[in-house]
Amino acid sequence: MDFAGAPVEIREAREADWAEVRSIRIEMLQDAPTAFNERVEDALALNEEGWRARVRRSNGENNITVAAIADDGTWAGTMSAYVPAGGTAPVLAAVYVRPPFRGGAKGVADQILDAVQAWAASRGETLTLFVHEENWRARRFYRRRGFEETGRSEPYNLNPTQRELEMTCRL
Repeated sequence: MDFAGAPVEIREAREADWAEVRSIRIEMLQDAPTAFNERVEDALALNEEGWRARVRRSNGENNITVAAIADDGTWAGTMSAYVPAGGTAPVLAAVYVRPPFRGGAKGVADQILDAVQAWAASRGETLTLFVHEENWRARRFYRRRGFEETGRSEPYNLNPTQRELEMTCRL
């Protein structure tokens, strides 16, 4: 069944969602191992309290984690953003949409990004992200949404021979 374009609820992740956060995080690490700066075995090693703490830290004045939840309770996708310590511009991170929910006009990724951009707009004039140089699908999506590559890059922390490219958009 194709869920792309299906209605979803967009809301912040809550501590009580720790099991859903864990499930989608492990899936995202398995599906796109170069996209998230974490190894699946490290995520699997966290216990319930570790996941609860992670969710608590993910929402506050300077950070947010947004989830897209289908009518049946399935988490369709998630996205986070934060303002770095001493920073002035929010940074987008941990973007993932489950395969059955990808694509479609004004799809899940667009809906989640809309929510994150609304949050970020009250914290800065731009939204920045870093994307793995080989993640063409994500790069196309970000370009479609107005992000531009800045020319800046940094080594990918799990393999320093690879690069992460900086992209930014005006809010």
